[in-house]
Amino acid sequence: QRVRQLLKNLLAIATQGGRVTENVYGVFGQVDFKLSDPLTLQFGGRYTHERKDAGVASLASEDPNVIQPGTNGVPGPCISGDRKGPQRCDYTFRQRTSFSNFSPKISLQYQAPNALFYATAQKAYRSGGTNIIQNSVALAPAYEPERQTVYEIGFKSDLFSRATRLNGAAYTTKTKDLQRDPVIAFVPPGGLTALPTTTPANPADATIKGFELELVQRLLPGLVLTGSVSHTHARYDAIRLDITQDPASEGGPMVTEYDYRQRLPRVLPWTYGLALNGDHDVAFGRVSLGASWNHQAGPFFPDYNTDRRDTADPKLPAADLFDLAFTFEPADTNLQFTLYGKNLANEMTFGNFTPIAYPNLRGCACFVNKGRVLGAEVSAGF
Repeated sequence: QRVRQLLKNLLAIATQGGRVTENVYGVFGQVDFKLSDPLTLQFGGRYTHERKDAGVASLASEDPNVIQPGTNGVPGPCISGDRKGPQRCDYTFRQRTSFSNFSPKISLQYQAPNALFYATAQKAYRSGGTNIIQNSVALAPAYEPERQTVYEIGFKSDLFSRATRLNGAAYTTKTKDLQRDPVIAFVPPGGLTALPTTTPANPADATIKGFELELVQRLLPGLVLTGSVSHTHARYDAIRLDITQDPASEGGPMVTEYDYRQRLPRVLPWTYGLALNGDHDVAFGRVSLGASWNHQAGPFFPDYNTDRRDTADPKLPAADLFDLAFTFEPADTNLQFTLYGKNLANEMTFGNFTPIAYPNLRGCACFVNKGRVLGAEVSAGF
């Protein structure tokens, strides 16, 4: 597999970006041993080798005669052009990285008459690489792969003449060299001034535990109730990088108890919900109704998120999302007419939340998800 990426960010007439050429080679194998009629032992694994060649240009003016304030790249290395114009980049930095990984898996499965029970242990791998979107006078170090070890036990069952489906699982994930994008005061070589920048790095190891339950219950012919609940608990096991960049630390940035107080971002502690789906044949076609409610407890978003010195509380709000859809399919046609409503309670939810300019101006770099959406749709099958 060979992948090329060209990313550019524009600020006025300033450009930054890079290109990564990636070669990935992998092989996967799996074998099942039937220990008895209900018991199966499974072994598997994947070996991966990859090499990445990156070219990087720090944020700089496209005009070689103009130095834009706040940029640190060499003026004139990149021209973004427009849709019809030229796009070229003379990269200031180049970096080659290579990674190899073997990810094994072992699983034991027991097939009962109406249920499947399983236990699995496996390793997983997330590639490292080069940060190609940066604003530095020197190239930041490459970030290393993230490696996970996952243990899971669970079951899947069909009960009461297949009227009830109940599934459950519990898991523990141990992650080494967790990949994050903290704001790091990167000190370039040569005694230059430290430059705070958002840079992919491997600041910590972590453990994530949780469970999931799902129920699918047929209430009447054509009417199904679905319910689910999940819980996740996450904690840092070891921190090697000052993820808070705490200005109160004596002697400069260092890992302290303050860093261990931070919560892992993007972790939803609780989610649960219900959905009701039904359909019924009528003389002139088929009507279907779907209604759902989902609750999401608010996660923390940035890495620096607890007891902040600037008093910010960057925990995303919890949300209850209600959706409704009504569909009519006329008889002897391939048409579908649908009326729907999403997020009917008009809950405000965020895709991310990074506080800025605290405490004088309480703002954030936020991605706000859609509010209430009402719509109609017509579709045809051929």
